[in-house]
Amino acid sequence: MRTTATTEPARPADLLARRGLLGALGVAGAAIPLAFAGPARAEPEAAPATTSSFDVRDFGALGDGSTDDTQAFRDTVAAVAAAGGGRMHVPAGVYMISGPVYLTSDMVLAGDGDASVIRATLTSGWTTADRQKGILNIVGAVRVQVRDLCVDQNSSQRELAHYVQYSMLLNTTEDIAITNVTFRDAGLRKEVSRPTGPILAVFANEENAPSPAGGGVGGNYRVYVGNCRFLQQGAAQVQFGIRVRSDWQADIPLEAYEHYNDDIVFENCHFDGYFLREGIEFAGRTNRFNQAIGCTFVGQYSTAIDFDKGTSYSVAAFNRIDGIRQPEENVPDPNILFFPITDHGALYTFGPYFNVGNVIAYNTITACATPGAGNDLEAAFYVAGTRDTRIIGNTVDGFHGGAVGGGLRLDVDEVRGLILRDNVFKGVNWGIRTPATERPAHFQDTLHDVVIADNTIEAAGRTIWLTTAAPGGKHFRIHGNRLATGGAATPNVETGQQVALLFTGNAVTGGDVGVLQFSPRAVLSTNVISGAATASIDVRAETTVLANVTDDAATNDLVTSDGTRLPTLVANSFAGPDAALGPAISYAEAQPSTGTWRAGDQVYRSRPSAGAPFGWVCVAAGTPGTWRAIVAAR
Repeated sequence: MRTTATTEPARPADLLARRGLLGALGVAGAAIPLAFAGPARAEPEAAPATTSSFDVRDFGALGDGSTDDTQAFRDTVAAVAAAGGGRMHVPAGVYMISGPVYLTSDMVLAGDGDASVIRATLTSGWTTADRQKGILNIVGAVRVQVRDLCVDQNSSQRELAHYVQYSMLLNTTEDIAITNVTFRDAGLRKEVSRPTGPILAVFANEENAPSPAGGGVGGNYRVYVGNCRFLQQGAAQVQFGIRVRSDWQADIPLEAYEHYNDDIVFENCHFDGYFLREGIEFAGRTNRFNQAIGCTFVGQYSTAIDFDKGTSYSVAAFNRIDGIRQPEENVPDPNILFFPITDHGALYTFGPYFNVGNVIAYNTITACATPGAGNDLEAAFYVAGTRDTRIIGNTVDGFHGGAVGGGLRLDVDEVRGLILRDNVFKGVNWGIRTPATERPAHFQDTLHDVVIADNTIEAAGRTIWLTTAAPGGKHFRIHGNRLATGGAATPNVETGQQVALLFTGNAVTGGDVGVLQFSPRAVLSTNVISGAATASIDVRAETTVLANVTDDAATNDLVTSDGTRLPTLVANSFAGPDAALGPAISYAEAQPSTGTWRAGDQVYRSRPSAGAPFGWVCVAAGTPGTWRAIVAAR
């Protein structure tokens, strides 16, 4: 189903409006693209325009936890459809369901809270034909609400022959609201088979799709899921909590897609338990304008929120990821690394599926880890194959206990236009890293137009660690950051093969070297560098060093390696020993007669006159030292 309708889905009035959250995001100084605001929309009614109400008990449901109530539920839905819409009430009780139930348009399915339990039977009715269906299914329907109940897959004791794929499936829908619903005990026990899932499936399918999950052909538009709980605390496991998937497996050119997952919102949802892969995954080229806002994640995941395979113009904001762990069975697999939030594209036959214009903002990630020693290539955030991603205002406080891993892993893998601003990374081994080996190596090695600004990074090792392998990208702007390391054996900042890098206005504290500079044609200016053990600046490539301040009398200000072109040094305030490179450059009307100077310091005449020296250079350190006039060559 394809649509251009602009009516928002029905949603309870007491939930925080999405536009309010985006307004809050807007305070970040135009950090959020204007496209997210969208056109003004009229608020919908709280329910479909009908007064008809139908109680499942009037159609034979008992809710006694043993009787099969499937037919009673189907008959109630049929009555709602015959009436042109209405409310289907599920009173408190445990209703056993042995096969898929399909909801209809213009209906509200409402319970009395978690006491109203819709539970899958362990055996009867669930067959191979039902594998890609849910207990509840919204397929080809519009204006549907599901609220105030519990959906229980009852999977901790389930056998493989009778497994249930999803708790709820959405396909080919418009204007859907799912609120205050508890989803629990989905999937399968790992001793039976690998986990199934997702719990909530939101799938867009194309014509002739290779695997049309759910059976419908179409997309999903304006879906709201709020104040829901996804609980996996029994013996069963799932791969995904929520999967919003467009049909990327079709592997067709972008212009050939017709069906989208558009304006899918998850707000104030809670995830707890064992999820083998993602809590929320957005996967596919026709996922756009979607949001995960204000959700909480505890338990085990490889990733809590994943923007994948071309997902674009979407937002992950104000989420709390607290103490999550990589599932133990993923640890031996080198292809499943631990990243709480990811934004990454993919490469297929018809070209790259880039992620474009996503925003990751004001999330909090605390005390996350992989069991055992962990992997130093893991990080709180992972970015690859993207365009114009914004990572703004996030806090990371503790990742692998600061022993391994870091804040942001940025692969040299077709990333352009990334803005990383106003984040705090603490309790990490490294802050920002571009490893030489991508995961996976999908794209060309390009990493261009990256801004790293106004962040605070406190790391055990390097705060910024850019690859020294060529090509490493170009046009990095790193400015206004506070960069502190507790490590005395590694550089604080290590730049790499990023051509034309600007490193300006940063406060760099600690490290064996303050800044180890490998970037060709770089500019280091107006930085304050202190606390380095051996050198404040170590230059290994063509560099302009301008107006920097060092603050360690016992540390070399600037050193170079053999064969490296000497840097251009202008107006730096260096405090290191006399042997350090880096002359002071100043202006006066006469040769200095006071003050302490070092060999190489230069004073230029402030009022040049014909026949007079245009300056002086100190040739022997002292107070005031020995000076020689600088005259024009004849």
